[in-house]
Amino acid sequence: MTTIWPTLGRPTCIAPQERHPPLYLANRQRLGHNAAMNASSPLQHRDDRGLRIAAAVVAAVGMLEVGVFYLAAGLVAPAWAIVVLWIVWLALAAYGLRLARAGSYLVLAVPVLAGVIWYLALTTGERVLGWQA
Repeated sequence: MTTIWPTLGRPTCIAPQERHPPLYLANRQRLGHNAAMNASSPLQHRDDRGLRIAAAVVAAVGMLEVGVFYLAAGLVAPAWAIVVLWIVWLALAAYGLRLARAGSYLVLAVPVLAGVIWYLALTTGERVLGWQA
């Protein structure tokens, strides 16, 4: 790379990937795990970005649907339990957002987990703590 300004004895900036391969690639080559790097490999990663986005959208819609039940829990649960349930729902929504940004399919389990927690909390409250509508 040439520049107009003199470098004054400093080497010109070289992009890190031009100097050294990334360590994970170097380790895979050294250990003989080069199947993922071979273009004709059956283990080659497919581009499934559309499926990951669809999974995130389905999970977001599911969280909104479960959120309606969390809001309606006020008909049965006392105020302190509603606040706890809302905090749990917000924590699960944040975790689902984190999974969606990472591109994980586990994001689809978050609304299911939220529904199970809501059901168990209200059922336990009715049977053990005597909550009534």
